[in-house]
Amino acid sequence: MTHSSRFHLVSAAALALGCMVAQPTQLLAQNKTPMPDISREVAEAKATLAMPVVQRAMKYVEGKQADPKELIDTWIGLCNAAGPSGDEIYRSTHIKKLFQIYGLEDVHIDGALNVIGVRPGTGGGPKVVLNAHEDQISIFSKDQPIEAFVADGRVWCPGAGDDLIGIVQMITILEAMNASNMQTKGDVWFVTFTGEETDFRGGRHFARSNYPHHIDWSKGDVVMQFHGQGGGGATTGSTPLIDDAKLWFFTPFEREIKGQAGSDRRWRSHGIDALAKAIIGIREQLTDPTRDCLRCSDGGERAHFYVNMAMVQGMPVRNTPGSEAWVRLDLRSETKVGRERAHSEIMRVAKEACKDIEGCRYQLEVMSRLGLETEIPGWDKVNNRGARMASATSQVLYGNPGLIDPTRGCGDCQGTYMEGLPSMSFRGDVVDYGKGKFERTAKYAQYGGLESPVRLRTSGHHATQSQQIVTLWAAAKHGLLFTATYAGVSDGKDNGRGTDN
Repeated sequence: MTHSSRFHLVSAAALALGCMVAQPTQLLAQNKTPMPDISREVAEAKATLAMPVVQRAMKYVEGKQADPKELIDTWIGLCNAAGPSGDEIYRSTHIKKLFQIYGLEDVHIDGALNVIGVRPGTGGGPKVVLNAHEDQISIFSKDQPIEAFVADGRVWCPGAGDDLIGIVQMITILEAMNASNMQTKGDVWFVTFTGEETDFRGGRHFARSNYPHHIDWSKGDVVMQFHGQGGGGATTGSTPLIDDAKLWFFTPFEREIKGQAGSDRRWRSHGIDALAKAIIGIREQLTDPTRDCLRCSDGGERAHFYVNMAMVQGMPVRNTPGSEAWVRLDLRSETKVGRERAHSEIMRVAKEACKDIEGCRYQLEVMSRLGLETEIPGWDKVNNRGARMASATSQVLYGNPGLIDPTRGCGDCQGTYMEGLPSMSFRGDVVDYGKGKFERTAKYAQYGGLESPVRLRTSGHHATQSQQIVTLWAAAKHGLLFTATYAGVSDGKDNGRGTDN
């Protein structure tokens, strides 16, 4: 059912008690896996939300919704401290300062330029690692000034919604915990990852550095990413297997062709002609025009692999025949079989493109490979306490049946998975307007913001990126209740219980 056409007015009592409980027999939308029983987690989340200290924290967030200027200034500051993927040092230094100002301990920038700070608990509870990625697509160098601004109810800057909004959501939670004097049993880590837009090095480095001696999922510790969305539950998978590849074409170049007039091959087919044929062949034969997207879990009818072409280069001289040329390929598949099929199909198209060009040769070069097909032994992507709690807390706050989607994850999730540390991402289609008023819309989940003419003119990976300010709050409230419930709220006297996986 789609709720995009109406608002929901929910009383404070309804928010505190929860609106509905998912049945254990409910099926997950993406893969028809039975939904785990989350009744225990729902009861815990309700009890946590009823605590005075948690109510104070939620009231603090409501106050920020009414007057968000300070948080918007924080958002703008993050924008202007440029952080292109692979060169994030300016932004990392800026975030380190913020973490220190907000009272986190052991704040440091690690070897991958991740920023890590810890809010210590009293003991007896699992660790909760809240994270967002700080890098942006490398549109500008870090030395290029960025002047972020607010217009049309949106923050405008490269990376505004992917994923600086996630950092602002974490800071909102940190401020609320501090303002309410909330003390958790488990430590709460606040982490910003680098390299999510390129090679996931931040997530991989963090996992290698902290698992299992600091963060151990088998003992109940949980890693949760903010990526703008919230209020629905969590995605618990990684992302597909990814090959960053180049398809090269080479043709011989002779200054003199025996028996033919002219001193070069200007009027003969050459490398760029072969490349052009291959691009057309890949586009027409190997991409599905009905589902041309990076993150379609089913991939449409041609679900074995996904291929995107975005970068093309030929000879760097305009008045010389192009004896070599290449196209950069983004190849993704859920399985190794799909990856192998992608390679085979691309080579078939390349062979066809070369067929009528004398001396034509081709090569597929895989420059980097990311992702693991294998599962983490002992880890259940659906029925684990973190996923159940993310589902339960969204249900208590917004009445959603609760999402646990193991077919989708996040970039940093893939990085940590590759190093044996599972992680999840808050997800949902809720836009929270405060005072119990919110909207659920499938369009929000698709576009990462309320659909509008402005949004449709902008793009997540370009200089025109923007993000609606109102989309801050659902994930912030979702993450706050999740953290308090999962880590446990301490009464200052009892170390309390741990948790099971």
